[in-house]
Amino acid sequence: MHDRNLVFWIVVLAVLGVLGVYRYVRTGSVTGALVGGKVLRIVGETSVDPSAVVSTWLRVQLVEPLSGREPMVVVNLLRTRSVAGGLVALRLTRMQASELAELLRTASGTR
Repeated sequence: MHDRNLVFWIVVLAVLGVLGVYRYVRTGSVTGALVGGKVLRIVGETSVDPSAVVSTWLRVQLVEPLSGREPMVVVNLLRTRSVAGGLVALRLTRMQASELAELLRTASGTR
């Protein structure tokens, strides 16, 4: 019984691994694989906390979805020295990106 459970989980992990590699090859990047699109361009990066032991930064990218919809803005939180680069990707529509930019301007006190 335990052997069947082990085989089941090995098959599940193998299928997930193959799907992940397929998405990576199809999109050409880890970010593209996570959000389902091809990175058109990197808009910019900024350091979050340069004094921290593990450096962290934000990267903003314009991504074209594989589904053919309008391009989306992806904000990545990247960390060095962690599993998979510590990548967290936030997928935003252009409207959501504009709202986020307005919120950040308001929070920083500039309008």
